[in-house]
Amino acid sequence: MAQIQVINKSNYKEHHLVTLPAEALLPLAESSIRVQTTLFSLTTNNFTYVRFGDLVKWWDFHPLPPTTPAPYNDPEKYGRISCWGIGHVIESTTALVPEGTKIYGYIPIGTLPVTKRIEASDSPNYIMETTEHRAHLSELYNRYFIYRDNPESSSNDFAWDAAMKVLFETSYLINRFALAWDLEGHPPISPNGLGAWSVDDADLKDTILLVFAPSSKTAAAFAQQCRVLRPRNCQPHRLVGVGSDASKSLTEGFGWYDEVAVYSDDPIALVGEASIGSKSKVVIIDFGSRGIASASWANKLHGRVESIRCLLVGTSPTNSQGMRETIVAFPDKGATLCSAIALRSGAIQVIGPTTYFNDLDSAWDVFKKGGAIPGVTLKIGDGMNSFMKGWDDLASGKILSSTTLLFEV
Repeated sequence: MAQIQVINKSNYKEHHLVTLPAEALLPLAESSIRVQTTLFSLTTNNFTYVRFGDLVKWWDFHPLPPTTPAPYNDPEKYGRISCWGIGHVIESTTALVPEGTKIYGYIPIGTLPVTKRIEASDSPNYIMETTEHRAHLSELYNRYFIYRDNPESSSNDFAWDAAMKVLFETSYLINRFALAWDLEGHPPISPNGLGAWSVDDADLKDTILLVFAPSSKTAAAFAQQCRVLRPRNCQPHRLVGVGSDASKSLTEGFGWYDEVAVYSDDPIALVGEASIGSKSKVVIIDFGSRGIASASWANKLHGRVESIRCLLVGTSPTNSQGMRETIVAFPDKGATLCSAIALRSGAIQVIGPTTYFNDLDSAWDVFKKGGAIPGVTLKIGDGMNSFMKGWDDLASGKILSSTTLLFEV
């Protein structure tokens, strides 16, 4: 019998492993695939999906099955959150994705197979889900990568894909498009698709770039791309990570930051030590710091440097304040919220889907072949019971930032 995770929509720490009654699978319609989740990651993003599930419609991707037993069949109180990972196509009625194919994307947590109606996408290595109940949901979550036969692919490749390919894409979009340097081929794109975003806004030259939550996977990938993919003359004057005491040693080991500070450090002293002076330009990118650490630093630097630009990529799920409260805490309410959905849409419009995804996948391969994130290990658990314990451990802060959780089911 299949098992799924069911979560209290108002409290991600209350979750249940629910066994569904045995039921014969319905015949598969045309242009459809039936997918069994096989490998998926667990990160604090999953808690964010719960916290903002109603706002971003994350509860709608894989609804509670009709056979969910009481009391967990109450959609007002309970729901399912999905994950990024790899699924195995166990049945297919379309030549686009034959039976036996692996796909990567936003898949359900559990051992219950899911049916997806699909169509060809605008890029040859991807398909789009067109299942009716997902028609109103973002393209970012309805696009799936198809694994073609590749003798060079290893279990480690699949594990890193499941662990953070989508997080890498977010950092890629920020580095390559929001903070573009190749203005002829990649003009700057607004981080959220709203309002103007100028060449000066995108320029990192002669800046001190403060990266908050620098040990997070998205931030680490951004730092790597800033150093590896970005031309040296277009890199910031100083790239500084600002994080917790607990993660400082790990972050320093990445080798991508010029310096690693902690939240309690004095930002005024740090900017001075970075040899930029009072005429400096500061860029802050917050990938999910706790509280309003980045806003606090911005307020202390406000008026003491030439300019401050603040990009807000994420927020810690443990924060009591919402995203709007975080934004207005910055000087002059001056933080710009980043949206991977808006950035990807803008990038595809500028360079076309085939070029975009080919370039993205190439950059991702470079990242993996370079060892991904130094010092970070992948811990793969087996089965849904292992996953449930992993969820509890991550929610209670027992998982070190040097460990990435994955699960095979």
